[in-house]
Amino acid sequence: MSEFSFESLFYFLTLAESLHFSEAADKLYITQQALSKRIKQLEKKLGYPLFQRSGRRQELTLAGHQFVDKARALLSELQNIEDHFQGHSLPFSEQKIRIAAPIIPRLPTFLVMKQFIRANLPVCFEYQQELSLQVAESQLLKGQLDCAFYLMPPNSPDLCSQIVDLNRFVMVVQPELAHRSWDEWSLILLNPVFAAYRALYWPSALRHLPVVAEADQDTALHLCELGKGAMYLPESNVFNRLRQNKLVALSSLPFEHYLISYLIWNPEISPDNPASHFIKQVLARV
Repeated sequence: MSEFSFESLFYFLTLAESLHFSEAADKLYITQQALSKRIKQLEKKLGYPLFQRSGRRQELTLAGHQFVDKARALLSELQNIEDHFQGHSLPFSEQKIRIAAPIIPRLPTFLVMKQFIRANLPVCFEYQQELSLQVAESQLLKGQLDCAFYLMPPNSPDLCSQIVDLNRFVMVVQPELAHRSWDEWSLILLNPVFAAYRALYWPSALRHLPVVAEADQDTALHLCELGKGAMYLPESNVFNRLRQNKLVALSSLPFEHYLISYLIWNPEISPDNPASHFIKQVLARV
């Protein structure tokens, strides 16, 4: 049991969910190299490979598929053991931090999550991506959720909210083709995460441009690097590629949009609830 750390299991499950090193590393707020090293260390301990490469994606091996359920069970067991030895008075089932969010803002949220994981606190994060804001508000008021991240504030006056991330959108292209005007490009669209929220930030001017492809983020960015089209997305999603000059952001766009993320919570949440500490830590970093 002691072979596996909370962090290594969490990293494995994150990669198993996304099947892209770049996407998983972004979610964990670590480098791809660091994530790859952790996965290799875990595979070495187990004695068999968990992933195999398939094009630009990763695929779970048969052993990897079997280890997914085991990893989840191990995480629960690790947390139960930590809860027992730390003398925590609340049962394990109440140590989940239940979050609803179509898109979790990387900053500051993942920094706080990483802090919780490194501290080996007896909590786990339960994440729901499919809830509408209306359903999330109802569950927050009933105590069925602890907090939520949405691109708009809540409707209920009984809930609290605060902006925790303001992420500027950029239009990125291959550096060698940056001389072309923004309206000379075809677009590569991101799916499925941003599709439902496109109406909130999609400039009307972009709706007249042709669409050359729709793909997940990893594939879309690869196509963009090849010069197949331009992408319009939050700057944080391409920060490393901009820094490495794999892509450049077009200047002098006739429009400007921001992805605004709100943290939403019920002010009646108990101060003894680990989620209350999590919320305070996120707000402290804003």
